[in-house]
Amino acid sequence: MKYRSEIDGLRAIAVIPVILFHSGSNLFKGGFVGVDIFFVISGYLITSIMAYDLDNNRFSIIRFYERRARRILPALFVVILVCIPFAWLLLMPGDLKDFAKSIIAVCLFASNIFFWRSSGYFDAETAGKPLLHTWSLAVEEQYYVLFPIALLVLWRFGRRPTFYLIFFVAALSLLLSEWGWRHQPSANFYLAPTRAWELLVGSMSALWHFNKPQRSNGPLAALGLAMIAFAIFAYDETTPFPSVYALVPVIGTGLILLFAGADTLTGRLLSLRPFVWIGLISYSAYLWHQPIFAFARHYRMGPLPTPVGLALSALAIGLAYLSYRFVETPFRQSKTFGRKQIFAFSAVGLAGFAAVGASGVTTNGGMYRFYDTPERAVFAKFFENASPGLAYVKREEILAKVHYDCDSYDLASDLNGAQTNVAKPSIPSSCFVRTGRKAVLIWGDSHAMALRPGLTRNLPADWQVLQVASSACPAEIVDGGDRSNYCRFSNALAMKTVVVAKPDTVIVAQKDGHSLDRMYAIRRYLESAGVRNVLFVGPSPHWRYDLPNIILRSAWENTPRYLKTGLNTDTIELDRSLKTNFKADPYSRYVSLIDLFCTARGCLSYIGGDKRLGITTYDYGHLSLPASNLVSRKTLVDKVIHDPGVNPSRANPQGG
Repeated sequence: MKYRSEIDGLRAIAVIPVILFHSGSNLFKGGFVGVDIFFVISGYLITSIMAYDLDNNRFSIIRFYERRARRILPALFVVILVCIPFAWLLLMPGDLKDFAKSIIAVCLFASNIFFWRSSGYFDAETAGKPLLHTWSLAVEEQYYVLFPIALLVLWRFGRRPTFYLIFFVAALSLLLSEWGWRHQPSANFYLAPTRAWELLVGSMSALWHFNKPQRSNGPLAALGLAMIAFAIFAYDETTPFPSVYALVPVIGTGLILLFAGADTLTGRLLSLRPFVWIGLISYSAYLWHQPIFAFARHYRMGPLPTPVGLALSALAIGLAYLSYRFVETPFRQSKTFGRKQIFAFSAVGLAGFAAVGASGVTTNGGMYRFYDTPERAVFAKFFENASPGLAYVKREEILAKVHYDCDSYDLASDLNGAQTNVAKPSIPSSCFVRTGRKAVLIWGDSHAMALRPGLTRNLPADWQVLQVASSACPAEIVDGGDRSNYCRFSNALAMKTVVVAKPDTVIVAQKDGHSLDRMYAIRRYLESAGVRNVLFVGPSPHWRYDLPNIILRSAWENTPRYLKTGLNTDTIELDRSLKTNFKADPYSRYVSLIDLFCTARGCLSYIGGDKRLGITTYDYGHLSLPASNLVSRKTLVDKVIHDPGVNPSRANPQGG
């Protein structure tokens, strides 16, 4: 196959936005579509090479897999090898165990399945997973397993029937992805069946081109580049993906592959030396960027400032050049390493790294690293059974006391890897049916749920606590809702509970989504329903890393009660803004948790003398049982019981 420099330039257009997107830069909000561009290019190149070999009766499955091993594995092995010591030094046990599992998944060419099964609402921030990006390699590897065999069989029937059948399969895959983003968004994102059509568009482009001279078409090539640019700049993380939206960058890539000849402006642009150079090292750049960003985030215990992200992006490019020059290139040259050596190297490498991963799993992420003092060992063991991001929900006592049975979110499906927006089948009537003489309703998300234990413990016996709060669902006024969307269902149920149960007090609390218009709309609705006492509870202190890990890793010796290390100051700024805005509204009462937990020295990290039992949050910010008790005892119960004496009928709410 003739070398086309514009394809390497197209690789640069794909990899640069991906790297900058993962760095946290807002420059390319749709930079994730670079992966889709890579899929199309891979499908095109693999099919072009195979079609040429098949047409000349020289295709060999063994030779095909030898090429793939030379191309993929050496640089991948080097990246994993370099990651291991950094993981040992920087990752907490839960994170390290998760990393070890991901190594095993990479060695089985199944990391896309692993990350699908392990990703969810309560999971650790995905940006901190060093090998997360290997999901796309797994998709391609699964394609490499099935497609060569399928093409070998289909080629006997001719190129046209092969093209039509591939088109049919690609159409089915696209339809599946359109269904998937609505019903199984996580599986839709990671799994090969909903990504196959992108690779197959590349395959169809190759078959369309096969045995034909290059057909340059400047306008179509320029249109393709414009489509890619549109997706990179216009899409963002809220864009359903993959779905029909992915047609824009995918078709755009296909147009460039088909029509961007050397005599077109697009072809000349993509063939510029800087683009070609980055394209040549693009595979290594893709491999290096995610571990660099992930470990930097763990080191900083938080997101990367833009200058740091840009500097680390440059580091990824530098390492990519070294990797391309001293790893990729030597292994691609068959004179340097023969076929037997390549297969032996691949087998030993895969088995060896899988063994390293298994060791990390069996040692619970090297938990023994934190057994240097008896007290630290006790603290570490207390959180040993909690995976990163799941410390809060893995405590059965907490689950019971915050009444997760009142949550519309289907937690069981999430933890089983089957994420869905559908509300769970049933919610106990005790969550929303009033039976007590007096009642308070908690409305909001999982942060609202965390207030329940303290209220239950400290309110007088004649008060009943009702709860309609669902994970990741800020309180909002909705116009009806069914189980197809659990957030709308939860908010609709809360609104109905207000009307039917007529609670004396309503507490609105959530992690984010504190739009003033939304808050005022909620307040107006509650007043119209006759609720006299409305409390808006501000955000609790948030940490950029799970607080137990911050204490264990960075602040163990003489841990101050008021801690600044790893504190998310954005939450403090949000609280300050909310206090200012609510002061202007005499009909709403705002409860600041920041004022309760934080001082100039930092925010309260534990209560009492035991850092383990008195920790204020088991994760990044959900109140622990002691913290929930403190909130109710110090401020919330008094505000719930004592009616502010505002007559809703005379209220003239600001903003409406």
